[in-house]
Amino acid sequence: MTKRSWITIGVIGALALAVVAGFVVSQGRGGALVSTTRATTTDLAVTISANGSVKPDRVIGVFSPLTGRLSSVAVSEGVGVKRGDRLASLETGPLRVAVTAADSALAAARAMPTATYRLRQARNAAIRSAEASRGLARQNLSAAKITAPASGTIHLTLGPTGSETGAVAAMRGAGVTAGQSLFSIIEDSRLRFFALVDEADIAALKTGQSAKVSLDSHPGQELTGTVRQLRTLALQTETGGIAFPVVIGLPTKRPALRVGMSGAVTIETRSIPGAVVLPIAAVRAQDDKNVVFVVGADNRLTQTWVTLGASTDTLVQITAGLSAGTPVVTGQLDGLKDGDQVRVQ
Repeated sequence: MTKRSWITIGVIGALALAVVAGFVVSQGRGGALVSTTRATTTDLAVTISANGSVKPDRVIGVFSPLTGRLSSVAVSEGVGVKRGDRLASLETGPLRVAVTAADSALAAARAMPTATYRLRQARNAAIRSAEASRGLARQNLSAAKITAPASGTIHLTLGPTGSETGAVAAMRGAGVTAGQSLFSIIEDSRLRFFALVDEADIAALKTGQSAKVSLDSHPGQELTGTVRQLRTLALQTETGGIAFPVVIGLPTKRPALRVGMSGAVTIETRSIPGAVVLPIAAVRAQDDKNVVFVVGADNRLTQTWVTLGASTDTLVQITAGLSAGTPVVTGQLDGLKDGDQVRVQ
């Protein structure tokens, strides 16, 4: 190796040492570059979130009053009806025949002889029986017109027990039996948001709590409601978790809703006025405790133990160890220690 090569290597080595030395001096004088924030005071709203969908909390079934055949069907899936509107009719031919026969039987009973006490007793009994039969026949004829028991939206496939018999029965010419499901009516005023709340959060809920519902079908709109009911039967979610249905009442002034619309709800479980809070990223767990790094006037860090309270997705309440207005390091806390001098960006 030539003398020139040794000189070049020596110069490069000297420069490398100088860079390292400069870095060390820089770190010693200025320290790590950190971001800071200050503890603030705010009214902290503690919430939980859950997904769900719009469902009715009550479904009114419409059933065939008689055995017979449908002569007409006046409604279809999704049609709005008012209480008393005609939904369908049964064939009345056989029913009118029954009324005529009952009228004839009553006339015959009234024509029975009355010459003796026993004959009069028999006549009176026959009249009472004929009148009862005529009343039933007329009642059946009147029942052939099937009307809506409440206002709402017609569903053919959503019976009170989830059966789909209505879709088959509610057709012109279909034979039906007494008590068979024909339609279901969903009252628009009884639509609710059914949320599936994780079992870890259900204990924090109670009826009357404020809730904000956001539906995928109405982006940008938030419906303010309240917790109406906490169901006690747990369900298994698609991911294998355990959740409880929670019924959220919706406001009367709202956009048009349909059964099955999906969305999410945020429920306020606690409100803490005047809470001292920090971003969650400003707190580090250490030795089963929680610490923050307070930045002094000389940019030197003081490791400070704090006690945490309630939290949200982004903020945590500080109940002891720190006062509002105190500057602390936020984010990238790993590697910092008590007494470090830092540069604040």
